[in-house]
Amino acid sequence: YQRRVHGHEVRSCMAAYSMLKSLDDIMNSLKESGCDIQLGIRMGISAGPCWVGNLGSNQRLNYTCIGEEVSVASKLESMNKLYGTQICMTGFVYEKVKDSMITFPFDYVVVKEKRAPTILYNLLGPCSELGEEDLTMALDFNKAFNLYYTHEYKLAIELYQMLSLKYDLHKLCEVMISKCKLDLTENE
Repeated sequence: YQRRVHGHEVRSCMAAYSMLKSLDDIMNSLKESGCDIQLGIRMGISAGPCWVGNLGSNQRLNYTCIGEEVSVASKLESMNKLYGTQICMTGFVYEKVKDSMITFPFDYVVVKEKRAPTILYNLLGPCSELGEEDLTMALDFNKAFNLYYTHEYKLAIELYQMLSLKYDLHKLCEVMISKCKLDLTENE
């Protein structure tokens, strides 16, 4: 049967944020006990129709989730590794959560399952739990992305260089600086 879950975009963002907070707690406990292990997680959030449940045959049954948006979320999760981000979401999800979550756009790409480019957003967390520093970070990266998106590559490079010094998103800044430089040389 078909079941619609209302507000699932906000719920999935809250779940992802809660997972990051829990991982931080685990890492702090490990550090206090003298264990020097680094753990990390990455998540991709997309939204759309999918099939969830026990799928298969009488001989082999698996609880799983399948569909185009599940594949997109999987691709987003792996893109986090390239950019050094932890929670990546699509523009569609952003539109649903923008009033309750602090996010910023950081690139636009063509995901294999989609035909048109999609803007990638980094989720920092819920507005109610984050402070002024997180909001400032989101605004700074939003400004840098807008410079890149409007082909102001030289200004974008300068801003990403400053942001790399200011925030712990060095990999993201490096990737975007490289993309700006590539686009600059292609447009000369």
